[in-house]
Amino acid sequence: MVNVRRLVLLLLLLGSSAARAEISVQVDRNPVFVGEAFNLTVTATEASDGDPDFAVLEQRLRILRRSSGTQLSIVNGRSSRQRTWEMVAVAEQAGTLTIPAIRLGNQQSQPVQLQVQARDPNAASSAPAFIEFEADTSEAWLRQQVLLTVRLYVSGNLVSGGLSEPSAEGIVIEQLGEQSEDQVLKGNTRYRVIERKYALFAEAAGELTVEAPVFNGELSTGSRSSFGFGLLRDNSTPVYAAGKPIRLQIKAPPASAAGSAWLPARNVRLSEQKIPSGGPYEAGHPFTRVITLEVDGQLHTQLPLPEFQTLRGAQQYPESPQGETAAGPSGVRGRQVLRQAVIPNQAGKLLLPAIRVPWWDVGSGRARVAEVPAQELQILPSAALPQPAPPSTAPATADDAQPAALNAVPAPQAGYWRPLALFALAGWLLTLLLLIWKRGHRAPQRQHEGASPRLSGLHKAMIRALTSADPRQARSALIKWAAAYSGCERISSLQQVDDQLAPLLDDQAAWSAELQALDAAAYGQRGDWDGAKLRALIKQLPRKAGAGRATDGGLAPLYPTS
Repeated sequence: MVNVRRLVLLLLLLGSSAARAEISVQVDRNPVFVGEAFNLTVTATEASDGDPDFAVLEQRLRILRRSSGTQLSIVNGRSSRQRTWEMVAVAEQAGTLTIPAIRLGNQQSQPVQLQVQARDPNAASSAPAFIEFEADTSEAWLRQQVLLTVRLYVSGNLVSGGLSEPSAEGIVIEQLGEQSEDQVLKGNTRYRVIERKYALFAEAAGELTVEAPVFNGELSTGSRSSFGFGLLRDNSTPVYAAGKPIRLQIKAPPASAAGSAWLPARNVRLSEQKIPSGGPYEAGHPFTRVITLEVDGQLHTQLPLPEFQTLRGAQQYPESPQGETAAGPSGVRGRQVLRQAVIPNQAGKLLLPAIRVPWWDVGSGRARVAEVPAQELQILPSAALPQPAPPSTAPATADDAQPAALNAVPAPQAGYWRPLALFALAGWLLTLLLLIWKRGHRAPQRQHEGASPRLSGLHKAMIRALTSADPRQARSALIKWAAAYSGCERISSLQQVDDQLAPLLDDQAAWSAELQALDAAAYGQRGDWDGAKLRALIKQLPRKAGAGRATDGGLAPLYPTS
C-alpha cells in the first residue's frame, strides 16, 4: 500500500516537471508594418528562477522596452506559478521574420513566423507616429555650425513617450531653445507636431553620419480593463518612430587659413569700450578697457580669447572672461567679454596696440579679420600732484620782497661781482656738506620707538595686515601707514609708497618687487602672496615720521583705502 502511494506521488512530480516545458511566445498582431511597435510576450509555467536567453531575439528585432512578472495561483489545494516577460518590439525590415525558439534552462519555445509589411512611401502620414529629420546643408567646414531640425508627428491621444537626440561620433551638439508644438492635418489624419532644433559642430573632417532621433511612446486605445478589486485602468498600445540618418561631408580648413586660430562663422564683431568712455585719463588713475567679441554661428566655449598686449607706461590687471551663448532661429551666437583695468604710470602718450581676431567667412568662403584699431591716449598729469608755478614776469611788489637778511646785501659794484659770487658758492657748498655729514651720522633707531601714538597705531595695524592672508587689507593698511610715516598724507597707491620710501632702503629693488607682488595679489593676479619679506624690509627703515621724501604724490587708488 505504501509503495502504491509512493508511485502516485512520483507520477505527480513527473507531471509537474512536464509542466515546466510549457514555454510559449505570442505577438499581439500579425502581420505588422516596418517600424510599427508591437507587443511580444514570453510565458513559462512552473519555471525556475532566472531569465530566458533573449540574445537571439535581439539579433532580429529592436527591443524598445522589457518587463517581467510572476503570478501565483492555488486551485483545489494545488499551487502553480507562471512567469511572463513582456516586450515592445519593432521589425526594421520587410519580409517573413522568424522569431526563434526562446530557451529557459533545458526547455525552449516553438519558433513563430512574423509577417512584416513595408509601408507605402507616399502614405507616411498613415502611420500613428513618424519623424522628419533634416539639415540646412549637406557639407560644411570643420567646426562650422550645421542646423538640424527634428519634427515628430503623433496621431491619437499620447499617454507617454520619449524622443531621443540626434547622435554621432566626434560632434558637439546643442539644442536651440525649447521645443515647439503645433497641429497639422495630413490627409484625413490630424497630427500633433513636436519640433526641435539643434546646432551641430563636427570635430573631424570627412564623411559624417548623424543618426536620427527615435521615439518610444504609448497611445491610448480608448478602452479600460480591470486589474482586480474593481479597479480600472486605461488601455494603451505602444508606438514607435525613427527618422532616417543624415550624411554630411565635413571639409578640412583650407591652406590659406593655416597659422591662425580656426574660427568658421557667418559674422564676427569685435568692439571696445572704455570706462570712463570719453576721458580724460590721468596718471595714477585707473580706467577699464572692455573688449566684446560676438560670433554668429559659434558657441561661446569655442571662441578664441583676444589677447591684451603688454603696455609700456602702464600697469594692467585683466579680469576673468565672461561668456554666454544665445540661441535664435538662425542658430547660436557666442559672446565673450574681457575686462582689463589699466593704471597709467606717467603723463604723456600711451599706445594701445590693435587687437585682431582672424576668422573664416563661411558665406563668402574667404579669410577675414575683425579688429579694434590701435589707439593713442594722451595721459594727463594727476590733478592731485602739485604743479610747479610758472615763472612770473610781473614787476616785484612789496609782498614779493626777499627776506631782510638777503636784501641787506648791497648790490655789487662793477668789478667786484666775481669774488662775491665765488664766496657765496663756497658758503653754499659748505652748508650742503655739513647737512650730509649730519644725516650720515644720525643714530639708527627702530621706527616704532618714540613714534607718535597715531603712527604707532597705524604701524601695528599694518604689521597685523601683512601677517594676514588678505592682500587687499594689507595694501590698504600699508598705504595709510606710509602716508603718516612719510608726512605725505596724499599717498594713495603702492607706486607712491615705493617713490617715497625706496630711497631710505639699501635694497630698493627688493622693496619695489615686493610692493608689485602685493599690488598684483590685491587685484587677484596671484594667490600665493606672503607679507614676510615686506615686514623684514620695513624694519630696516629709520624710525622718524616724515623721514621719507615728501613729494606729495597724491594719486587716486584703484581700491579706496578709506
